Amino acid sequence: MKAIILAAGKGTRMKGLCDAQPKPMLPLLNRPMLDHILGGVREAGITEVLLVVGTHSEAIERHFGDGAALGLSIRYAHQRVPTGTGSAALLGKDFTADSPFLLAFGDIIISRREYARLARYYVERGCDTVLTTRWVPDPFRGAAVYVEGDKVVQIIEKPTPGTSTTHFDNAGVFVFPPDVFAELARLKPSPRGEYELTDAIHAFLVARRDVRAFQLDGVWHNLTGPEDLLAVNASIRAESAPQDPNTPPLHHAVAPTARLGRAHLGPNTFIGEGCAVADGAILDNCILFPNAAVDRDARVSYAILADAARVAENAQVCGTAQDVKVISRAGAGYPNAARQ
Repeated sequence: MKAIILAAGKGTRMKGLCDAQPKPMLPLLNRPMLDHILGGVREAGITEVLLVVGTHSEAIERHFGDGAALGLSIRYAHQRVPTGTGSAALLGKDFTADSPFLLAFGDIIISRREYARLARYYVERGCDTVLTTRWVPDPFRGAAVYVEGDKVVQIIEKPTPGTSTTHFDNAGVFVFPPDVFAELARLKPSPRGEYELTDAIHAFLVARRDVRAFQLDGVWHNLTGPEDLLAVNASIRAESAPQDPNTPPLHHAVAPTARLGRAHLGPNTFIGEGCAVADGAILDNCILFPNAAVDRDARVSYAILADAARVAENAQVCGTAQDVKVISRAGAGYPNAARQ
């Protein structure tokens, strides 16, 4: 089995955090999110990976290269014009050849162990296709998946709120057979003008192909805005915390080269390489990208500091879980936090 990861998202709703880097390179426990996904793929026994990249692709290619450092063989395909998930997946046709493949999105984060569980399920079932699901109160934000046992009988993209009689939402990780590319090549633009991957799944269902649902356990996040970035860091940190009841769980992650004064670090604080946090600073529920700084006696809560951003002495940058503040370096469209 091979893997295709769609990593061409622009991150237009990330409030400037993706102006100079692709969304899959945003930090997760001070490593690129894509590193977490590739680690899960490798743990599933998959070593050949195609990354479909787009805007700022050089950052991904420079960081991961040919994948040898991760025990992988990585190739790249460039989606020049973002015309949907179906057309992005179609770029992998020559890469997969006659092999089944796992398909994942570079901005959907699941527990790393789930990749191996999914691969085992596919092999054990011997089915055509597997799509992952998660339980939600109403799947109107994604795609409603109707199942009988574990067999998928219907999938409805973006149903009207309150109309679904299923609680299963498409979780965005799949295993496909190589002949799915024939369906992808036949796709027509959806009402929103994109070639939708779920339309190919629907075609399989119409043809009575064996499509199965695999319910995920653990973490699931779709990275849309800054609030999601903070939430997924907290979730993955909690999942990776020590399970020994005699060992206090870690609520933060600090890169080795960060410089910390006598500061107070509250829960869900993630401090990247080269950052500086001065005496008296109070931080919680925040992410500091590399080389960011928080000066003496400043307060940072529910906020993200982009590369080289600075919070001045005695300043307060306080958002909420629903409205995370973003501070980036001067000139990037989000001014540095000034002294209050």
